Formats: sequence, structure tokens, C-alpha cells
Amino acid sequence: MNQFWLMLESRQAIRVDPFLIKGLKKRGAHFGLSINHGDLPDLSDELLSSISFIRAPSEHYLRRNLNLQVDGSWRCIASEVDSEKLYTQLREQGINSIQGRYLPKPETTDIKQFPSNKLIALEILNLLGDVNVSLEDLENLIVQDLQLYYKLLRFINSAYYNFNRKISNIKEALIYLGLNSLRSISLVIALSESTTRSPDLFYLALTRARMCELLAKSHGWPNESIFFNAGLISLLDVLLDIPMDTILPELPLSAAIKDAVLKFEGRTGAALQCAIYYEHVDWQKIEDSQFDKDLAHSAYLEASR
Repeated sequence: MNQFWLMLESRQAIRVDPFLIKGLKKRGAHFGLSINHGDLPDLSDELLSSISFIRAPSEHYLRRNLNLQVDGSWRCIASEVDSEKLYTQLREQGINSIQGRYLPKPETTDIKQFPSNKLIALEILNLLGDVNVSLEDLENLIVQDLQLYYKLLRFINSAYYNFNRKISNIKEALIYLGLNSLRSISLVIALSESTTRSPDLFYLALTRARMCELLAKSHGWPNESIFFNAGLISLLDVLLDIPMDTILPELPLSAAIKDAVLKFEGRTGAALQCAIYYEHVDWQKIEDSQFDKDLAHSAYLEASR
């Protein structure tokens, strides 16, 4: 029997026929409840016993009026989380499933130079723009930070890539990933080590980068690594907590990457913007773009697997 999910709005859920719930459950249905306004509505016992998760705006959980009503077996999802502070408050209350734009927002300051604890990451970043860089240059830099070295190998051997054999050193990783991708992944891991931001940001950066690469590949556009790198670079301001227009002028990156990140120009910029639209669940803007919505959906699913 095929299983499927149904999300019910709270106003709709009040009127759902219990016999319909029973029939759908027999056909493999699982139910979620979405609350946009007000408290948890009065629901039938049949529906209450069928709900697996509940989604509500963050303010409901912060006021604690919802926490007292929900069934302990339900998974609670907080939506409309738009800041790191709000994210932290919810995590402290035990809410681990969080939706919103809290990750891609930099907590920027007036800092005009890079902190010293991110020097390894910035040296790797400089290598991104050096067309003459060698594998030995990158490897020598990475082994200066053993934690980075082991994290990189652990990630490359994770389910994200699912290689059919274990990668045991940087040279082997190069064969499978290519120098550009290896440099970019090393950069993001190095930055994630030195930031206090959520570790989810690391996976968001990789998902965005991979989606940009897949969009380019689906259109037959050359230099897919530029699209991948642009996706990663687009979150540098969040990882460093420094404004993007302060970071990019100092870095030896190609004009295509800089224009894509700052202005969404060119094919690279279009792919990057599409990936961001998808993160924001902005279907209308995706439809208005040059990318097919189904193609964007497939690219995102493959990028985030």
C-alpha cells in the first residue's frame, strides 16, 4: 500500500468527516495539521489520533499557549522563523523542526577585516581564484588543520556522495570530485568550524551549490563548477558575518561569480536566484524565471538528498 501525507489547515480540519479520515487512513494516509492563527481547534477524536505532526508560527510556541495543548507524540514544527535569536529561543524550548529564513541571514557587523580564526578558510578561498593552483598547494594547506582534514574526509565518505569505496586521502578525493569542487567544499567546512551559526548552514550552502550546478547541467551550460562555487560563495556573508560587498572585492574570484552573487547577473546568477527562490518556496518567481518548476524541483531534491 502506498503511503502519502495530507496537510490540513486548522479551519478545514474542524469540518473533516471522521468517516473520511478512516477511509483515507486505510489507503495509507498520514495527517499533519497547520495552524496559521488562533489556538488548536476542537477536532474529532478520529483526527486527533491520526495526526503525526503540527506546524504553527513561532509566536505560538513562544507564547507557550500551544505547547500545553499538543499531544506529546506529535512532532512540532515552528514556521516563520526569521532570525538566529528566534531560532535559539525555539531550540531552548525543545522545538527542533524549524522552518524559515533564519539561516541565510547574516548577523552582520561593521567589521572591515577577516577574523584571524578564519585565516585557513580565507587562504582556501584565495585558492579558488588561482587558476594555477595545484593539488599539492591545497593539500598542504588543509593538513595544517587536522580537524579540517578529518572533517573533509568524513564528509566525502558520507551518504551525501555515497561513493562505492572509501576515500582515504585528498588525492583520491580529487579523482572523484575534481579540484574546483574539492576546494569549495574545503572552504565551507573550514568556515563552518569557525562560526557559531547553526551547523544546518553548512548543508544549506552545499545544497544551494549543488542545485546551481544541476541547473547548469540540465541546460547544457559549460563550466558547471562556476555555478557550484557561486552557490557556496553566496553564503559567505552569513558564514563570516561580514557584508558581501565588503568580502567580494578582496577576493580573487571570477567576474562571473561576483556578478552572480552581488547582482544575479548572467546564467550563473539566474541559477543562483532560482535556488534561492526554491528555498523561499516562491513558486511564482520560479515560474517567471527561465527555469521550469518541475526541473527546479528535481534539482533541489537531488541536491538535498
